[in-house]
Amino acid sequence: MITPARQHAAVTPSDDNALVGVQSLYVGFGGAVAVELSGVTVIYHCQSGTLLPVAAHKVLATGTTASEIVALVK
Repeated sequence: MITPARQHAAVTPSDDNALVGVQSLYVGFGGAVAVELSGVTVIYHCQSGTLLPVAAHKVLATGTTASEIVALVK
């Protein structure tokens, strides 16, 4: 069962700053989104308007070309 987000926050990609409680990411302007999950980095190539259902620990600056990223938070 999908639980709706209770909050949202703009995401500034950073190789250092961790995100807390993220259940998915909305990508407003498409491109590559480099995320870290459990210490593993994965790059997703997204179109504008993509809802990326990942509980990302970080959205990395290195490798991310997408913008207008919003975290949907539990």
